[in-house]
Amino acid sequence: MKTKFLIYTLLTTFLLCFVSSMNATEVYKKVDENGRVIFSDTPHEGAKLIKVEPVTTYPAPNVSNSTPQVEPNETSRLTNIIYKIAITHPEPNSFIANQGPISVDISVSPDLHQSHEIQLLLDGEKYGSPQSSTQFNVSDLNNGSHTLQAIITEKLNPSKILAQSLTIQIHTRQSFLNNPTLPKAPQMPKMPQAPIAPRAP
Repeated sequence: MKTKFLIYTLLTTFLLCFVSSMNATEVYKKVDENGRVIFSDTPHEGAKLIKVEPVTTYPAPNVSNSTPQVEPNETSRLTNIIYKIAITHPEPNSFIANQGPISVDISVSPDLHQSHEIQLLLDGEKYGSPQSSTQFNVSDLNNGSHTLQAIITEKLNPSKILAQSLTIQIHTRQSFLNNPTLPKAPQMPKMPQAPIAPRAP
């Protein structure tokens, strides 16, 4: 009994697939002398007509053959940032008293991205470590002329320069204020005081 039910289920499934592929609305069912159920879309002697509702179909979506536009990746976008960078302090060719750290201020436009850094160059050499801050403190300079320049690099690739400022020249000189190593100016000798006259009796 179970075998017949399984066969009937399989045949019914096959019937539905067959109807879907043929898009038919009339099917004929016949049971032969061995008890097998036979389905067909053509009438046979002893076959019964089965009405089957049409299967609903949907058109396939249109697939565009045009190539989708690919957005540039993040690395390429960051590399294409055009920076404007300049040293705003100290001013070019300024004379600075060499009595402590010198503040170097830098302007950057647009704002520096988090994956980029600023490197200060002193006399053509890297001074300190690159940083995201736009202010550097330069100390221990020898008296004389020096050059300053600022560049923008990538954090992951410091050798890649994205922008650079103009090179400026500054001049440092020794401060004469509060410097114990300098000789003091000679002091005027004190004038002798006149003798005090005795009081009258």
